[in-house]
Amino acid sequence: ALGHLARVEALRGDLDASRAHLHTVLRYNPFRVGSHLALADLAATTGDPEGARAELRSALAKIPQSNALWRSAADLGIDDDLMRWRIDGLDALREYRASGATYDGVGEVLVLDRSVARVYDNGGQRQIVHIMAQLLSKEALDDYGELSIPEAAELLTLRTIKPDGRLLEPESVPGKEGVSLRHLEIGDVVEYEYVIEQGPAGAVPGYIDVSTFRFQSADVPYHRSELLVVHPPSIPLRFDERNGPPVDQPSTVEVDGQTLTVHHFRAEEVPRLGVEPGARPWLEELPSVHVYTDLDLPRYLDGLAAQIRDSQRRNPALRSLVRSLVRGQATPRDELEAMWSWVVENVEDTGDLSTPATATLAARTGYRLMLLRAMLREAGLPAELWLARDGYGPRPLPGPLRPPPVLQRD
Repeated sequence: ALGHLARVEALRGDLDASRAHLHTVLRYNPFRVGSHLALADLAATTGDPEGARAELRSALAKIPQSNALWRSAADLGIDDDLMRWRIDGLDALREYRASGATYDGVGEVLVLDRSVARVYDNGGQRQIVHIMAQLLSKEALDDYGELSIPEAAELLTLRTIKPDGRLLEPESVPGKEGVSLRHLEIGDVVEYEYVIEQGPAGAVPGYIDVSTFRFQSADVPYHRSELLVVHPPSIPLRFDERNGPPVDQPSTVEVDGQTLTVHHFRAEEVPRLGVEPGARPWLEELPSVHVYTDLDLPRYLDGLAAQIRDSQRRNPALRSLVRSLVRGQATPRDELEAMWSWVVENVEDTGDLSTPATATLAARTGYRLMLLRAMLREAGLPAELWLARDGYGPRPLPGPLRPPPVLQRD
């Protein structure tokens, strides 16, 4: 409500009142990006660009992973520290063509598969994803004809590069999700690049997961596959390297008076893996790097328990269903089987641990496990949640900080 009042006061011309409302909002929620942007806009509107820059610098110190703040800062001449690690896609394409590399029998070639992750002191992240694909089959033309960029991403580049060097911009169709790349032909190169942001892990403060980057694919060759991770030395990132990824080339760089560590992995001319139908899971066979910090397991489980507590609430409909299912059952085992059978036969399994049991019951779709647990507790039967690692997942790394393969949490 105060944000709306601030806008009304600004429209009326009472900028001091507008600022007062915005400062009140930020007193209660200092991480509200929109209020910081509004304060900067008020300063710029009144001919105070330095005041606007100061407001944005102050906001970026609190919320450095915000793309919206960085966009406004760039408009006022503040350099975006992530953008210094961008590269020119046309240079990468010239390098590919000059190499003379050929990849026979494939429908496409990833000329460039590049990711730059910037990790900030607060645990937030921003990441550039830059892809260039040469299309060599009708299937590839169909795949790239309609591109879906992540909803919250900031698009930096999206174009088709013709063999003769012409650059074609995409078409945006009103009311249609995604972007259409029309008139694609065999030999074209599609280039897209965007930035995504990720805030600090709320459930497990201090934990960071930059994700897993794979340097090979089952069916698409990678001409250039590259990962850069930029972070302050105060954040002890770990690098889980599997199946022979490229060797890290670490370095340091000074950015705005701060020393940052840069980890650089680059692979070139990587053929496709070529997995046969029916082969064992192939993801674990690919060269990869998983970037993360150590997980405080008890803290994680406590946070998970807090997240799912609300999902276990019961209501009259759930109580009535449980009474009807357990009525006449001779043993607790019979009660369990009656409830389990009903859940399996009547509920589509979707959702996750945070999906409320009552919502799953009402919609007949959701997370079966949480609904069954709520029903068991309503029936007075003990029920626990266990976390387990299946035998087909990645092998756990050695070391005392690794979690055991099976964990229990009530």
